[in-house]
Amino acid sequence: MPGYVVQRVVQGLGKRGLPVAGSRVLLLGLTYKYNATDLRNSPSARVAELLVGLGADVRGADPNVQESDLGKLNVPRVEASPQEVAAADAVVLLMDHTRFDLPMIQEHASYVLDCRNRLSGATVETL
Repeated sequence: MPGYVVQRVVQGLGKRGLPVAGSRVLLLGLTYKYNATDLRNSPSARVAELLVGLGADVRGADPNVQESDLGKLNVPRVEASPQEVAAADAVVLLMDHTRFDLPMIQEHASYVLDCRNRLSGATVETL
């Protein structure tokens, strides 16, 4: 599934005239389970690895994960703020934790790949 998610991100960026190399991608929700703190067995690590391998500038946001644990993904930790969401060329909602402000993400993101089917609108594609 991580390969398919990355393929969809590449296609979504391509539809917007952007190559994946050099594009800023924000991964939201990095844990394996909903509202959990555990990164073990999370497919987000593979998604991040594949995107970085394609040259994307990948960042991760997860309010439930400690900064020291996020280092295992080898991506910088950021907050899911309006500024960070707006700065991303692609936002990938991997896990829809309750602490995420989904309406804000929908409002500020120029492109979202929603892997949880929680958002809608012209800038949102669902998996």
